[in-house]
Amino acid sequence: MERSRESSGPRRRRPSHRDAAAGSRLRRAVAVTLAIVLPALGCIGPQAGHRDGYASPTEPTPAVVTNVRGIVRDAVTRAPVPDATVTFEGTTAVTRSDGNYTLERIYMRAGNITASRTGYLPFTNALALNGGERQFDILLSPAPAGAP
Repeated sequence: MERSRESSGPRRRRPSHRDAAAGSRLRRAVAVTLAIVLPALGCIGPQAGHRDGYASPTEPTPAVVTNVRGIVRDAVTRAPVPDATVTFEGTTAVTRSDGNYTLERIYMRAGNITASRTGYLPFTNALALNGGERQFDILLSPAPAGAP
């Protein structure tokens, strides 16, 4: 019996053991990469309330949102400092006339908070955030006479 080429369709190459080994190595490489990258990005990691302590890869990790409020004061006189610029990792606020500032909707868990104003030395401090409201008051030291 002769087989017709038209009815059999295109000929496919049979997978070899090398193809199977390459596929296995690729799957393993992807699994290892995801196991390293996803926790580093905060996509998966220890979660309270989960049986094994970890969220599934399809379950999003809840975002931590923090509002930072405070007052900027002169370190010598303790008077409020108006028009000072307060920044936390890209989120910026300017103090009001009473020295108060509010940095809203910060999604980071840690970073550096900075404050500056003409006539004062710049202020920088590490700040850890856990969500909710955070009070952080700042004392700016006056710049020495003749300093820019």
